[in-house]
Amino acid sequence: MPFKHQFLKLNQDKNLEKLLVTCNVNLDLDGLACVYAYKEFLSKMGQEVGIMIFGNIHEEARYLLNCFKIDFKNDKIDLSTVKIIIVDSSDLRGIDKSLNPKQVVGGIDHRQINDAYLFPNAKIQIELVGAAATLIAEKFIEHKISISFESVVLLYGAIISNTLNFQSSTTTKRDKNVVQWLARQHQLPTNLAEEMFLAKSDLGGDQLQERINGNFAWFDLAGRKIGIAQIEMIGVDNLIKKRKGEILIELKKAQKRLNLDNVFLSAIELRDGFNIFVSNNVDM
Repeated sequence: MPFKHQFLKLNQDKNLEKLLVTCNVNLDLDGLACVYAYKEFLSKMGQEVGIMIFGNIHEEARYLLNCFKIDFKNDKIDLSTVKIIIVDSSDLRGIDKSLNPKQVVGGIDHRQINDAYLFPNAKIQIELVGAAATLIAEKFIEHKISISFESVVLLYGAIISNTLNFQSSTTTKRDKNVVQWLARQHQLPTNLAEEMFLAKSDLGGDQLQERINGNFAWFDLAGRKIGIAQIEMIGVDNLIKKRKGEILIELKKAQKRLNLDNVFLSAIELRDGFNIFVSNNVDM
C-alpha cells in the first residue's frame, strides 16, 4: 500500500521535520476522532507527530471530550517546517488558510467529491466508507497496534454519528465491522449513541445559527453554485415548526455571503430516520 509505506519512509529521513495531523476548520466528531487517533497511531509507529485544529469543535464532539475527560489540545508547532497530513478532509476550501497546500504530504478521506488533485505533493487515500474514522481504525487493525480507550470512544462515536447509527445509505460493511472491533477493545456505555444524539439536539440560543454555519458546504452543479447546510438531531419536526423563520434567515445570509444560486437545509431526524429539506428558493 503506497500510502502506508510513505509514512514509514518519512520516519527514516532524519532531515524531515515533525508531521502535523489536522483536518477541516470547525471540525465535527469524525474530524476530531481522526486527528486524535491518527496521532496515536503514527506515534506508536515511531513517527514524531503533532496535532493542530482550527475553528470551533462541534457540540457532539465536545460532549464526548467532556463526558470522558479526554485531553485534546493543539501542540506548539512551527507551521513553516512541518509536513502536513489532513484527515477527514480533501477539500482545499475546508482547511485553514494558514496551511500551505504544498506542505500536505498525505490525507485520508471518505468523500467521493474531493479536491485531492489540488494537493500536488500528497498521497490522498480516498475510500468510500461511512466515516473517515473507519479508515483510521483499520490502520490499528492492520498493524495489530493496541488502541487507547480515548481513541476507541472517539472513533466509535464518529462512525455511529456519520452513519446515523447505520441508517445512512453511505454505511458499509467495513463501518459495521470496525465498530464491532472497537467495542471489543474497551468497554463502552451501552447508551452511548443515544446520549451523543441527545447532546447534538440541543440547539437553544445561538447554537442553531452556529450549527447551520458550521455544517455548511457548497459545490458547483451544472453551472450553478449550490449551498447545503445539514443538521442531525432528535426532534426535527419541532425545530422546523418553531424556528423555520430563523433557519431561512441564516440560509439567506449564507447565500448572499457566498454568492450562491441556491441554498437549502437538510434536517435529519436521528430517532426515526426521516429527512426534511428547507429552502427559500422556489426554483429548487
